[in-house]
Amino acid sequence: LKDPIRRVNREIFLKMKALKSSMSWMLYQKYAHLKTPEEFQSESWAVFGRDKIGETMLVHVDTAIHTSLCRDVPTTEVKNAKLIFKNILMFMGEKRYNGDVNALAAEIVTIAMNSPSDSLRTEAYVQLIKQLTKNGSPQSERNGWRLMGLLLQFVKPSEAFEDYLLCFLLQRKGNNGSQAYISTYHELSYRNSGESYEPP
Repeated sequence: LKDPIRRVNREIFLKMKALKSSMSWMLYQKYAHLKTPEEFQSESWAVFGRDKIGETMLVHVDTAIHTSLCRDVPTTEVKNAKLIFKNILMFMGEKRYNGDVNALAAEIVTIAMNSPSDSLRTEAYVQLIKQLTKNGSPQSERNGWRLMGLLLQFVKPSEAFEDYLLCFLLQRKGNNGSQAYISTYHELSYRNSGESYEPP
């Protein structure tokens, strides 16, 4: 196709068609760079409840994490990974915060964008998906999807995680479904590559 926008839209159409047939097994829990629950809990200093730490590694919690969820996050970035999660907890309403929650979102985006490692950018998505998984609070979930919309505008995860992210977005139910989030992500992807994209 000579029209670059039509070519890009065609590429996206074919990619998303393939991903829709892969949704049942392209689960973020299978991302190769995730720590195992055993690895995750072994890094905790907790004396009691270590089994629960492993069991809840990839589902919603209302407490801070002691380390990163992905094993390829550099040691120098673990502190930032923990700060991102702390901000996610406060933004979604799991922890009280008396200030402007938009400042929390801005800090998450800034930390992720300024990281020299795409593993920390991926970590931010993994943490947010964790908090949107088995979340029993409608308000918390709404806040989480609002934050997801912001991340998708500015933060590009690693190529290895992209399909897992898109498959998670495809499962989005409720208002607007998944299309708005997926289009936002594609706009970011093609903007970064210097090409044009117009949502269908």
